[in-house]
Amino acid sequence: MSPIALRTCEPKRERHDIDVKKHFSSSSSIIAAAAGRDARHSHSTTSNKFDWTTMTTKAEDNSKASDEERLERLTKEAEERNAKKQAAARTICTIDIKPSDVIPDEDLVALWKKITASVTQDGLVWGEKCALEPVAFGIKKIVTSFTMGTDNSSEEVIEAIEAMEDDVQSADITSMNVI
Repeated sequence: MSPIALRTCEPKRERHDIDVKKHFSSSSSIIAAAAGRDARHSHSTTSNKFDWTTMTTKAEDNSKASDEERLERLTKEAEERNAKKQAAARTICTIDIKPSDVIPDEDLVALWKKITASVTQDGLVWGEKCALEPVAFGIKKIVTSFTMGTDNSSEEVIEAIEAMEDDVQSADITSMNVI
């Protein structure tokens, strides 16, 4: 077996000598090049000059102002989106209304119309029809639904219905779904 010779690979480093007089025509351009800037822009802009009193540049001041404006704009847009979501958020409730006595079907429908006409709130929309379901011994209950906004309270609706003590024994929420 022959021994394998290992070589270390070092990158070639080439040195490029620059003719300073050839590339730079004035001393200010040499200083600008040494500072890492192009000679054409060393005297042209005054917006990035350093302000020794506040220890910031004018460009930084402008960026801080634009950041504040951007933050205000984004906050405003977020509030508008939340307002739209809340306006669109609705809750559908299904309720059972039990009458206080045995009432014929026609009178139950009249009671339902009376309830939907008397119980009103902003954002409260009653369902278009009701169902009459038997409970026991010939007593039927009214099953209906209503839609309300996020500002409404279903408890207030139930209390308003139960306030009709002559006609209504109780009212219960059977389901509540947020749309």
